Amino acid sequence: MLSRRAIAYLTDFVAKRIWRHYDLDHLIELMDLDPSEVAPGLISSDSIEARIKSFFINMRNDLNKIIEFLNIFLEEYGHRIKEDEVKSIRPWLESCGITIVADKKGYVAKLIVPVETVKESVEDSLLSTRLPESVMRRLEEAEEQYGNGRFDFVIAKCRTSLEALAEENGYGNRFKRLVEALSAQGKIRESEEKLLKKIYDYLSSFEATHAAPMPNEHQALYALNLTKYTLLFLANVLDKN
Repeated sequence: MLSRRAIAYLTDFVAKRIWRHYDLDHLIELMDLDPSEVAPGLISSDSIEARIKSFFINMRNDLNKIIEFLNIFLEEYGHRIKEDEVKSIRPWLESCGITIVADKKGYVAKLIVPVETVKESVEDSLLSTRLPESVMRRLEEAEEQYGNGRFDFVIAKCRTSLEALAEENGYGNRFKRLVEALSAQGKIRESEEKLLKKIYDYLSSFEATHAAPMPNEHQALYALNLTKYTLLFLANVLDKN
């Protein structure tokens, strides 16, 4: 699923190359879709940017369709795109499970993880409705730091999002105490308690007080997705209380 920030960056990326409604309609029709349904706003007063954004919003849950559109777009307009432009949007796409890479013919969009793995993102309504605002805010800050290339801050925000969940449930910032309580109450298994503690320890291992090396881009993305699904799991457990 595309996040709001990914949609914003993609809209700007595409709108720099497509200036006419006809050109957008043509690309959508090549996907065997009806432009009036997936990118409404055919009257002249609607900006092309608004229609492009509308398309990405309507298609945000179908990453295969997003990739199909991007590859048609890149085939038509890729020769005008600079490497720096691709680099600027790649982190936002990769946090949603998509990447754009160079090949012999130009650029191509690809899935970097199975579709099933990326259906729930930080912007997904399932997370945003089940998690407290303080937790969501830290997740959103983690995504923002990933987009800015501040990978050490990504992991720090992921760790504090777990701590925020503990605080929201009366355990201060002691995430492990929350996990222990859920285990003692029989709401999670002992093996899940151990796993959740190890996840927290992994995120904590990148703290500046430790001798561990700075996290790289792949570790930051892994930590971000791991944290999202850990929080989603715990939100489901806590919802049953």
